[in-house]
Amino acid sequence: MDSHCISTLGYVLKGKRRWRIGPIPRVPAGAGKVTKNVVFDDGVAYALKWKPFYEFEVEEGEALFFPPGWIHETYNTDPGCTNALTTQFAMPKPIHYY
Repeated sequence: MDSHCISTLGYVLKGKRRWRIGPIPRVPAGAGKVTKNVVFDDGVAYALKWKPFYEFEVEEGEALFFPPGWIHETYNTDPGCTNALTTQFAMPKPIHYY
């Protein structure tokens, strides 16, 4: 699982990939690295019983875009090798997270 405060685009070059995405869980101040009650540490969301809002199967030649403030988890579902490219965009900057 990755947690990011910038927009993310995932493109599958070969194979298939399952994406599970959802907003970052809110926690009390002092738990993990918190900025305005939002956790950015990888793995902390699992400890808080994070549940994704959406699940997508992205196939070869398809892409998935999701906004800042959402975390994602991926799993390669093709029986062979899956190649994918994930990139993040710093602009427009989500100033709420900084």
